[in-house]
Formats: sequence, structure tokens, C-alpha cells
Amino acid sequence: MLFKMNPSIFIVAVVGPDGVGKTTSINECKNKLIENNYSFISKHHVWGDLDERPMNHDSTRNLYFRPLKYTGRNNIIIKGYNFIISNLNQIYAEVKYVIRLDRMILEAAKRHDVILIDRYIFDKIAAKESRNIFDIQYYLRKILLIFTFKPNLCLMLSNTPLEIHNRKGELSINEAKLYLKSIKKIAKNNSLYFNEIITNKSPKVIGNDMYNAINYFNTDNKFFKKKSAEKINLNEFFNLLKDIPFVVLKNETPYAVNSFPDKYPHGKDLDILVTKKDFKNIISIIKKESKKYKDIFSVNFIKDNDYKSKIRFLEGNKLHYQIDVSFIIEFCDNNFTNKIIESKLKSRNYFIPTKQYELWIRIIEYKLNNKKTHHLDYIIKNKNLINFSLIENKELKDYTHKLLNEII
Repeated sequence: MLFKMNPSIFIVAVVGPDGVGKTTSINECKNKLIENNYSFISKHHVWGDLDERPMNHDSTRNLYFRPLKYTGRNNIIIKGYNFIISNLNQIYAEVKYVIRLDRMILEAAKRHDVILIDRYIFDKIAAKESRNIFDIQYYLRKILLIFTFKPNLCLMLSNTPLEIHNRKGELSINEAKLYLKSIKKIAKNNSLYFNEIITNKSPKVIGNDMYNAINYFNTDNKFFKKKSAEKINLNEFFNLLKDIPFVVLKNETPYAVNSFPDKYPHGKDLDILVTKKDFKNIISIIKKESKKYKDIFSVNFIKDNDYKSKIRFLEGNKLHYQIDVSFIIEFCDNNFTNKIIESKLKSRNYFIPTKQYELWIRIIEYKLNNKKTHHLDYIIKNKNLINFSLIENKELKDYTHKLLNEII
């Protein structure tokens, strides 16, 4: 049970001092999770397991062991007894908190992809350290930390101590400073992965940053096991597209399956780029072929905009696989798409871009979301192949020059 870590349970602990904007940002993050069909449950750290009644763990108001009443100031025996009883009540409450938290996590994991927890036991320890309170509760929480589920990802929301103090005033500037220092150390040492998000932006932007971190650490990096699947016959899809010029983008990733397209990464997507004139045709073919799988999956067609659509294969409310089709790359025009497809390379029964064009696609992806560091790894690995003559967008060129200066 020590330092428990279960790869089938994805726990996200959102921590930080009062006044940093946790609850507001979590609500925005939840909207993004809903938009992207994540099955998730959101809990506050003081809520119980199944009946969801709040528990006050910093109080002994609900006494589990009753003190004795006494008269007189010098009754040392009864005073000593009540001192012990008071501490026993605190121990009971703290142990019960950890047991109920663990039970809630195990129960929630049966039905959801992500368990999003607003505050964690880390905050309970940091709150004590920020005020220099080192009592029995503090040391007990440090011990119980060993028996609590270790979050897969800890998102620490932070800001300047002055801003935190001004927002709520519950912490002095110095206490806020100590809290930030303490929670960062505890979270880093007791979470599988840690990410700090500064809350100096709008709640919607912060919520989006939180979602990107969850999405990346849950699905997009090398630390999670590759899960392959073969329920969808992608070879049939590609054979139907053999007369249409297209390329498959971003096929070289940490979660890629070596036997693709016989098998494919479970829960991921396939990015297909086509010309504008072939866009409707390829969408029509894929939609028709997807109907064959309606007995196995819930098949959803989603039109993101005029130049991008996707077909999602869902098992219950969980994504099994997704096919994205587009004819425009961000920051580029149709001419760029046409050049990519004209220079395409054969790979089994599908096509991929040349390394030089793939590099620009990865640069664009990393610019749009710098949490996806596997794109940065690809850029660093192939940086000598970057050809600026392939791109006309000045903003993208300037960004790339800056990025290269940072990684060289």
C-alpha cells in the first residue's frame, strides 16, 4: 500500500493556496474535458466516498472519543486523559479521511477516465507548514501521506504571494510565500508527474492549460503504456483511398504502434491531410466505411469547421479511435497543403510527408500546444533539416528562429 500507484487509475490533484483560483479554473477545465469526451469525476478533498457528505477533518467537533467533564483547575489526571482523547479524535479523523479518500478513488476509477481532485492531502500539510504549526495533526498527515494514492499528475496553481494575499486575504504575504514553497516540494516528491501553472491569465485560459496538461500526461507521452487495438480495419480505409492523394501526419510519436496500420494506438487519432478539392470525397468515403462498425462502436461525425472534420469511434463514453481529416494546416494556406501532398512518400499502403514538411507540421503543433513535448523532441532530433523556404508565414518563421536559439 505504501506510495500506491495504479497505472489503470488516472488521478489529477489540483493544489495551491486559497486565493489562487483553483475552483474557478477547475470548472473551466471540466468544460474542456466534456468537450473532448473525457469521462471524469471531480471531487473536493474533504468530500466523502459514496454519500458525498462533507467532513470537517480539521476539527474534533464530531467527537469519536468522549472527554470527561471535571471541576477544578488542578485535576491533572482528567486533564491528561482529555489531552489524550483530543489527540485520539484527531488521529481518528485523519485516518478516516485517508481511508475514505482511497475508497472514493477506487470506486470512481471503475467508471471514469480521470479523477480530478480539488486540493489534496498535500494542501493539508502545506497549510500547517505555512503557519509554522508542527502539531500532532501535521506529523500524522506526513505519515498518512505514505498510505494515500500517489497522483499521476499534480497541477499546482500558483501566483505571486502578494496577488494571493490580495485575492482573499486568508494568508499573509509571508504565509503565501511559505505555502507555495512547501506545496511545490511536497507535490514534486509525492506525484508521478508535476506541472506548475501560473494563474495570471483568464480562468478560461488557465482551464485550457490544465486540460492540455491532463490530455498530454494521460495519453500523449512515453510514460504510459502503449495500448494497441485492431478492431477497426485501417487497411480497408487506406485501400478505399488509394486513388485520392493524401498523407498521414504525425505518425512518428512515442505512442505509435510498430505494426500500424494492422494495429493502431488505442484512444488516439489518425491525422489525414488532403487537398481542398478531395476533402468532401474522402469524408464521404470514410463516413460510409465507418457505418460498418456501428454494431461495435458509437460512431460520431463531427465538423470542427469548414476545413476540418473528424469521425470518433466510442466504446461507451470512452474514445477507442478517431480519424481527423483536414485540408489546411494552421498558419498556412492551401498551397502549402498541395506541396506536402505533391512531395509525399510511400509507407506501406498509405503516404507520409517528407521529413522537411513533417518538421514544419511538428513546429506548428508545438507552437499551438507546448505541453506536447514529443513534438519538441522530434524538432530537436531533425533540426538540421529545417528549410525556411518552404514557409511563407512570418510569424511562424520568427517563432521557429526563437525556438532554435533556445534549443541549440
